[in-house]
Parts: sequence; C-alpha cells; structure tokens
Amino acid sequence: MEREELLGTLRRAADALLRRQREDGAFDFCCEVNPLPDAMMALCLRCVSGSGGRSAAALAPLADVTDVGSPFGKSQVDSRPGAVAGPSGVDPLMSALCDRLESLQDADGAWRAYPDQPDNPSATALVCATLLLCGRPADGPVLRRGLRYLARHGGLDAASHMVKILLATAGQYPWNRLPGEHIDFALLGPGAPLSLYDFSSYARVHMPPFMILRHLRHRFPESPHPALAPLLAGSSRLPPPRTHFRHTRAIRRCRDWILARLEPNGTLASYVTATVLAVFALQAVGDARDTEVVRRAIAGMKEMVRPVDGMLHQQVFTSTVWDTALALQALHAASGVLSGGIAPAGLRQPGHVGPTAPASDAPTAASCGARPHVAADPLWRAAQYLVSRQQDRRADWCVRAPGVEPGGWGFSDVNTLYPDVDDTAAALRALYPYRREVQSAWMRGVRWLIKMQNDDGGWGAFERDAGKRWLERLPINDMGQAMTDPSSADLTGRVLETLASMRIPAHRAIADGVRWLERAQRPDGSWRGRWGICFLYGTFAAVAGLAKAGLSRDHPAMRRARSWLCSVQHADGSFGESCQSDEQDAFVDHAATPTQTAWGLMALLACAGPEAPQTQRAARALVDMADEAGGWAEPYPTGAGIAGQAYIRYHSYPMVWPLMALSRYAAESPDFGNFDRP
Repeated sequence: MEREELLGTLRRAADALLRRQREDGAFDFCCEVNPLPDAMMALCLRCVSGSGGRSAAALAPLADVTDVGSPFGKSQVDSRPGAVAGPSGVDPLMSALCDRLESLQDADGAWRAYPDQPDNPSATALVCATLLLCGRPADGPVLRRGLRYLARHGGLDAASHMVKILLATAGQYPWNRLPGEHIDFALLGPGAPLSLYDFSSYARVHMPPFMILRHLRHRFPESPHPALAPLLAGSSRLPPPRTHFRHTRAIRRCRDWILARLEPNGTLASYVTATVLAVFALQAVGDARDTEVVRRAIAGMKEMVRPVDGMLHQQVFTSTVWDTALALQALHAASGVLSGGIAPAGLRQPGHVGPTAPASDAPTAASCGARPHVAADPLWRAAQYLVSRQQDRRADWCVRAPGVEPGGWGFSDVNTLYPDVDDTAAALRALYPYRREVQSAWMRGVRWLIKMQNDDGGWGAFERDAGKRWLERLPINDMGQAMTDPSSADLTGRVLETLASMRIPAHRAIADGVRWLERAQRPDGSWRGRWGICFLYGTFAAVAGLAKAGLSRDHPAMRRARSWLCSVQHADGSFGESCQSDEQDAFVDHAATPTQTAWGLMALLACAGPEAPQTQRAARALVDMADEAGGWAEPYPTGAGIAGQAYIRYHSYPMVWPLMALSRYAAESPDFGNFDRP
C-alpha cells in the first residue's frame, strides 16, 4: 500500500468525522434500532390520545428534528407550534413513524431486527397491531402480507413477553394469557434473597411498569381489531378484564420507583422502551399529578427522533457520550500519525491540544490562560463536553457498590443515573491527553472504573456482581442475556486496555482481569462479545486488552486467537459477522462491513503484529472500502442489544472504528509509522 494512499484516506476520514461535531463539542450520530422503537412510539401516541393522536399531539408538539451533517437536514414534518396535527387531528410523528414502518417490511411480509434474520413473528405482531390501530388499511398490500406471515408463524402467541404486554394494554391480547402477576416483588428490598436489584439495570427499569400494567390489567379503550382477533389461537374474543384486589401499597411503590428515575428530559432512564411502558403504567394508575409527567415523557421521546434515509426514526436512546468518546479517541489516533494535524479541520497532535492550567473539573475558555486559541480546538471542545457529562449522583449502581464514590459516564447525553463501565473506559481514554487539565474528574473516573470490577475478576456493564445467570432461565425471560449483567469479554478487555495503556497502577485488578479473560476464551480461540456482533467484537477487545496488559504474541491465548481470526478472515482481508451469531451463540459469517474489518485489523495488530500478511490484507481491505468523500458507509447493524429482538446500527461506527484501526496500523507499521512526520 502506498503511503500517500493511506495518508489521503486518513485525512479525508478525519475531516468527514469532524464535520459531524456539534457546537457544544459532542459528536452527534443516529443510533438506529429497527423496528421496535418506531412501533412502540407510534402505538404510544395512538393509545395515549385515544382518538387518532389528538391528545398526544397537544401534549407534546414535535420539536425540530435535525441530524447533524445529514443531507436531509430538518425533518419533513412541519414542527411549528401551530402545526402539531394535520387536518384529521393525527400527530404528524405517528403518521411519519407508520410510513417508516411500512418501508421496513421485507418481501415475505415480516419485520426483522436485522436484514438476514430468519424469522421474527414478535416484531411482526407488534408492527401489524400498531399499523392497524393507527388506521392503516387491513386490506392494503403491507398489512395483507404482514398478517399472512403472522398467521404462518404462530400468530400473536408467538410474540415476546414485552410485545404481549403492549398488545394487552392496547386491547389486542388477553391479559389472562400472560404469566401470573407478582407485584409484591416490588416491595422486596436489596437484602431479600431475590429483588429487582438482582436483574440488570436495563431489565429492571422495565419491570415496575410491567408489574403495574399486569396487576391492573390496564387496557386503553380500544376494541379488538377484527384483523388481529383470528390470530389468537383458540378464540377470537378477548375476555373482559377481571375485577380483583388492588394492591395499593405495591402500586405506589412501583409508581414512586418510576418517578424517582426520570431523567431531566422526562424519559425513564433515557430508554424509549421503558418510557413508553412508564407512560402506560402512570396512565393506568390514574393519578392526576402525573399528567405533566406524561406530557414531559412524550416530549422527551420526541426529542430523540432523527431522520434516517429521508424518513423519521424514533431512537430507542441516544449514544452521544459513547460516540463522542470514540470519535475523540479516533481523532487522537489520527493526529498522532498525521503530525501537524489535518489543516482544514484544525486537528492537532495529542499533547499539544489542551491548555496548561491548574486541574479543573469543568475546563472553560478562561482556563486556557495565555493560549486562548486552544478553546476553539475541536478536540478540546469534545473533551469539555465529556467532562460535562460525568455523573455525580448515587443511583441503583450503589446498591452493589455502597462504598464507591460516583465518577462514571453514561451512554446517552441525557443519562444522569446509569453510568456504565464501557462508556467510562472510553471517556477516560479519550480524556487521557488532558488528564492534567481535568485531573479531579479523570481520577474520579479511574477510581469508579476499578471499583466496579466483579469478584470473578471481570467487568460487567452497569453494576458489580450482578451475574446470577440462573435468572436467564426463568420461563418468562425472552430477553436472554439482557436479564443479567455478568462479566463479559468485551468490557473486561476494554478496561484492561484502558488501565494498562494509561499506566494506571492497578496491578491486582489488571492481573485478575487477565485471568478472567484466559478462562473465558473459547476452545476455538475466540471470545464472545456482549455489546457488539459478536465474536469479532469480543475477540478484538480481549486481545487488545491482553496485549496492553503484557501478554506476548507467543502466549497460547494470543496464538489461539490469531488462528481463529485467520480462519474467519475473508480472502480479500476483510471481516464480517452476522447478527445470527448472537442468537446461535456460534460464529456466523456475513458480508464484510467496515466496522468489523476494523475490529479484525486491530485484533490482528495485537496478536499477529503489523507485518503479518493477514494484518496487511485487512488494512488493504479497509482502505478499499473507504468513500472518496471521506469515511465509510455501512447499512448493517453491528451493535448488540437483546438477542433476537434489538440490534443497533450505530451511524458513528463506520466513521470512528476504521479511522482508529488504520491510524493504529500506520503508527505501528515500520513502513508507515512516521510517514508524515517532519
């Protein structure tokens, strides 16, 4: 590969990435999950309104929807305060989301969580019900195909537990077909043999709304749709809600639990899925004081709408902190190779970016001293944004870590209660060049990260020692691994890489993490990742962490990893993996993606070295995938959420991971490491 070719690819990619930066320093990308949040939000607007969307529109006008750097600019929906609804009184967002849902249908009539998913009757059931209740014609081509597919694949009974609860709340599924209620469970504290705090934080935030809805058997005033009734096995008539004891104390506990965890934008823990359920639950309780809470929750969800491919998409959450931390890391890596920076975008070399000033938790332009020009530097502004998002509140995570001081980072820009290990490690690495300027904040983050290590030596996502894997085998569990939060290879590897690369004196924590990864390696040499797809992601994070922790390339674990990577690498040097790997718990090959090729390249750099032919072929493949305008394109989801149900297409990933990987390759390669230095 010619050095000028690699140089040009890096420059164009860095410039394209910098064009996505907001005024406040953050990097703002869409976080796309299909079709779950679009369907849930449209159903929410329909059910809360009770009349085609009128009340919901009045509660929360659709704000201006902008995707920074998007060719579509502002949304096509008129969002002026006086234009919250069309002539029929229907919320324009509800209609726009239904349009997008129709566009996502596959030729066989199904809706799927990822393009090559074999089947997904659960998503299809939710979308069909949503479209029907929102007024789309049952005899139209979209719903004819969808209903036929659903009839062939088990009908409404084939839906997930969460979808059945949504359908029951919307009056389209009988509550008596759902598992028995256990709202008393909400009264059990953390000291009980089993409580809410034994479940992962993601699962937990959905449980109190579930319990309220199930206990009250709440139904919005919707009649069973005649097109859906035949899809219920055994009977086409829904039984009326049964009068039963109202457990006032447990209901109050669940309601208080929800209200205590609302974010500043009104959403529950910044998740749209949890917020929709919370809106339904609060309306079921019927407390007049919650009217404003519901209005703010709907407005908060609308703030997370983004345009995708010319249509509106309801994000299930925002990924701004994560995207900004990764973008800053990638730009630091590129700057380290491209001495003097990328002139058009003002990129400078790390170490010459931040001001020399006393330590500060909240760096400002005033702290720049004699170098005021630094305040305008895009990397410094990104660092300032990250510091502003460090969390300082005690929340659920303290239950299992009572003596740990706050200091972590969360995933979303509106998340103030649920810090996580992955985002904290990413933020610390991104802020490392500025550690003197933000010393207090940086050290709080380091201490929090180390203290969140599990007793088994690994790290989970949100909480310490929350890995009771037997909970995943409960009959009502259709969330798979999302029910618990055990140690995982991707998180453990990333923490090791962070601690070791920043020379943090945490020798025992690092040694314990190394031992956990050695035990977790599969016989074929791979590691399974939890939050990315899937074995490529886990193996990349594991070997990168082990390499920084001191394992040589000749170590047996590294040799096995190298052998596995070579066995799944494509002939042209690229890598690809299907989301089916997550469902089957085994590697399933797929067409190459830039993100997964970048993970493969960085894994090979760690366990094979830059001069290995496989490494050079991976770098070559990644350069060949690049767009002439800068960056890479990628329609396939490479982020993992809930197995079989939710996968994430991070629009940031093809912008940051390939830039990071090629910058590492250039820095480590004898042929390219210093090619642009004076």
